[in-house]
Amino acid sequence: MLLVPSRAAGVEIPRRLASCGRAVTGIYPLTLADLARAVAEPALLGRGLQAWDGGHGALIATRLLEGPHGLKLAPDVSTARVAQALARTLSELRGAAVDPARLEAVAAGGATPEDRDRLHGLADLYRRYHERVEGRLADHATLFRAAREHLAQARWLDGASVLVADDLEPDAVERELLRALAARFEVRLVARSRPASLRASGFAGWGARHGIAEVAWSDTELAPLAPPSPPRALARVQARVFDPPEGGGERDGSVLLLTAPGETAEVRAIVRVLLREAARGVPFEDMAVVLPRPREYAPLFTDLLGRLGVPCRLHPSLPLRFGRTARSLLLLFRCRGLPRAEVMELLTFAPIPFAEMLGEDDVARPAQWDALSREVGIVSGLERWILGLRGQAESERDQAAAEAEPDRRERRLRRARDAEALLRVVELLSGTLDALGGEASWPEWSARLRVVLDQWIAPERDRAAVADVIADLAGLSVLAPRAPWPEVERVLEARFEWERLPLDPLATGAVHVGAMDALAGLPFRIVAIPGLVEGGYPGVLRPDPFLLDPERQALSVPVSVSVSVSVSGSVLISRPRQLSLFDDDARPATPVPAAEGGPLPTAQDRLLTERRAFQRAIGQATERLVLSYPRADPRTGRERMPSLFFVAAAAAREGRSLGTADLAALVSEDGPDDTPLELALDRSERDRWRVRARGEEAATAIAAGSAFFRQSRLSARARWSSRLTAYDGLVAFSPRDGVTAELAAEVSRRLDPVTAPWPISASRLAVFSRCGFQYLLECVLRLEAVEEPEERRRMDPLERGSVFHEVAELFLRERRDRGELPLRDTPEMRRRLDELADERLDALVAKSPPRFTTLWEKERTRFKAGMRDWLRRELDGVARGTPAHFELQFGVSHEGPPGEPHLTEPLAIELGDGRTLRVSGKIDRIDRRPDGTLVLRDYKTGRAPRDDGGIFRGGRQLQIPFYILAAARIFPDTPVVEAFLDYVDGGRQVALDPAAVRAEPFRALLRGLVDAIARGHFVQEPAACEWCDFKLVCGPQPLLARRRQIKLNDDRVRQVLRLRDVP
Repeated sequence: MLLVPSRAAGVEIPRRLASCGRAVTGIYPLTLADLARAVAEPALLGRGLQAWDGGHGALIATRLLEGPHGLKLAPDVSTARVAQALARTLSELRGAAVDPARLEAVAAGGATPEDRDRLHGLADLYRRYHERVEGRLADHATLFRAAREHLAQARWLDGASVLVADDLEPDAVERELLRALAARFEVRLVARSRPASLRASGFAGWGARHGIAEVAWSDTELAPLAPPSPPRALARVQARVFDPPEGGGERDGSVLLLTAPGETAEVRAIVRVLLREAARGVPFEDMAVVLPRPREYAPLFTDLLGRLGVPCRLHPSLPLRFGRTARSLLLLFRCRGLPRAEVMELLTFAPIPFAEMLGEDDVARPAQWDALSREVGIVSGLERWILGLRGQAESERDQAAAEAEPDRRERRLRRARDAEALLRVVELLSGTLDALGGEASWPEWSARLRVVLDQWIAPERDRAAVADVIADLAGLSVLAPRAPWPEVERVLEARFEWERLPLDPLATGAVHVGAMDALAGLPFRIVAIPGLVEGGYPGVLRPDPFLLDPERQALSVPVSVSVSVSVSGSVLISRPRQLSLFDDDARPATPVPAAEGGPLPTAQDRLLTERRAFQRAIGQATERLVLSYPRADPRTGRERMPSLFFVAAAAAREGRSLGTADLAALVSEDGPDDTPLELALDRSERDRWRVRARGEEAATAIAAGSAFFRQSRLSARARWSSRLTAYDGLVAFSPRDGVTAELAAEVSRRLDPVTAPWPISASRLAVFSRCGFQYLLECVLRLEAVEEPEERRRMDPLERGSVFHEVAELFLRERRDRGELPLRDTPEMRRRLDELADERLDALVAKSPPRFTTLWEKERTRFKAGMRDWLRRELDGVARGTPAHFELQFGVSHEGPPGEPHLTEPLAIELGDGRTLRVSGKIDRIDRRPDGTLVLRDYKTGRAPRDDGGIFRGGRQLQIPFYILAAARIFPDTPVVEAFLDYVDGGRQVALDPAAVRAEPFRALLRGLVDAIARGHFVQEPAACEWCDFKLVCGPQPLLARRRQIKLNDDRVRQVLRLRDVP
């Protein structure tokens, strides 16, 4: 019987023996847990005990915490996380065979009330945990105790000898089984090099004390696999790591110390070493990447090796929740309430069998579904999904019926089908989530989840493992007949965290990648151990919050030793002592009831375990060992230090203690200058090497074969040049820019507002005046910001302005049409204004009702209060004029409000040289004064500016000037004598002299703006970045400011900036 520390060793060692041409018979590779199950399970099943899995402990702990208990927990603490930590503590107590009465005795000796309360609360929970498990469930402790008791009845072991392939890390109950095994059989341990500081605390030291002798490889059945003697430096590190460094150092290249800027670069450096070894003739299957931090590094290695076409075998190292099936199932659980973001993440990530779900006629288009649901503004809730998607489908079909062009009609019909298909999927999802609610028996939950798995998840490599976890839920009825859904979900999450992703089948030899425990016991010619950074490995080993280290020591001492607790709360172990200057301030010793128990690991014990695991990992290398760490945090750039384990290995190699400067001199970085061309991992590395070696010539050659690189190179040069270029806002070129005059003229014609086929609005010119590049993105390329719909708590500024315009227009038009002007302050007037506000607010949220109704009602109250303030100001200004006209359109294709005068043709403004600018727009309101002259108003919501910045504000305020000119066309016989911006929130009015719009400065400003647009001079304005939607496109504001400073001497930039200074 071959006892192995990992499943990988149990598979690989017989395979390697067979590959040596030796017949392999009578060798049974087993882990210690496999052996215990093989011996004990027949007896446990005969006693009716239920098999144990990772969900049982968390479930029992959760049930205990839901009932009365003595632990003092913060009110906002996560019960699930506390339950997982508590389950570990309770399991350790059972594994150490601690009797509940003994824990009560230690609790009684607590020095402070807080300690006593905590320990008594833990003791009560442990007693109830012990009662629920004992005689009902075959937990870890029960399994190994039964294996020890029934070892003599295991006749299939008669005549066997036991060979332990490598050091094990047994806990208390596992050591008892090993002790019984050594008493019945000959048990041997394969000898290997171990440091003196770890030998006594490790398995070899314990085995020597219990009759387990060490034997050389050559004296065992594994003799054909005996590794050669390692090189001197490697042998030195394996034998002396964590020992005080001494003697001369060894540098023969067998121990390589590496660093890299970050984890990704570190992985590339190690893969480069592996490829170099492969070029030397080392097979991939003789290489291993042992991961102390598999969650961070396993995806990086598998991704890079996969892209390079290097076969790799990821041994079970990652939790099952990393698999696509388990993650998809967890995503589905998160969709309760149907939040849009979570639903779309599920539909785009999970392998959903859409063809079976929707039928062959409808094609699933998750990307279009995402855009559609975002456009409709769906946030969550089935009702809002139904309202939004049905309304969108009906709207698209109505517009398709009115379309004359077949292509446009088909596009609208396809969008309607997308909305209907998405709605069917969401309704199915809602029904599924409804089925996963309430309370049911565990077998029923298992059956329901199996239906969910079959309906929503197509076959994936981890599907069978997930199906096994779901099937195991039925066995939890031994703990409780029924369970609510939140408890089921917590158990599944715990199981998905505890179980590991299965091993992928692979026919060829491959690089072995896996966690330390997943690859333990297998020797490899080349071993790499990445991630040895301070704080990353071994990480921070915190004490158990439920059972502190001194209390663990008190529970682990022999029963003949008395225990006391100090005033400070630390447990003291009373032993015969020599005389000391100061006596311990201790309470009288408290006798502990006799009980047989094993040691409970403390934080120091766990540190020793990590040291032994690291030494075992470096002991797996037979030719070369690579140790590495990332020297910088990729998110902050902060420098990081190597782990003390890395430093210990380096000191062992050098034979002396090492300071920071010494270590920096010993560690090599996988720098680009040291990488030969043949070891470039991909095209980007190869090209960078060529550019460093041959400069401009190589860059030009690379650009000739790569359009992406060519454009990137041109972009970088252009943006840092002193001229405005096509990469920072220049669209219309001149011939000297390398473009033909015909093309430049054509681009100019398309951009020029004068020659464009449609009129320009004042708001668009204001965008250009604010930032030319924003005009290019928003008005020329017509890009739109993609925003995630949010639960409505209040109106956004655009919605508020739109609703205010609608309510004010409806209210005043109604008063005019009913002959109720001038306005009078009556209760009926105020009530009618509130009614109109309520109607428009209800229409605003009709397709997406607010979920936070209290907040929305506060917003409604705030808006209506603002409307009443506006009405009071209107009443105060009754003598200045009477509202006469509203929403007067000019140059707009669709019909305006009935009964309002308007201009069908756009407003035409002569710019000179035969050029005429056509402008469209809508005048908010025109009042008529008692003398018959007109007053023009333009409503503005939001905060009023501190000053008006001049009449035109460099073109950023052109609505009022255009409205004055349009009003003169609509009412040629009635002059506009007053015009102002009405900032309704602050009650401030900014006036503009109507005569100024007929002066030459205004026309000169318009000419400058129009000419800049026609020439394609879309200059970026860093001062406008704060509220811009396109910051992700342009980059950081300080970077734009620096580039703009460099380009200030370009005449085109200076001309545009001069326009912004026009008052």
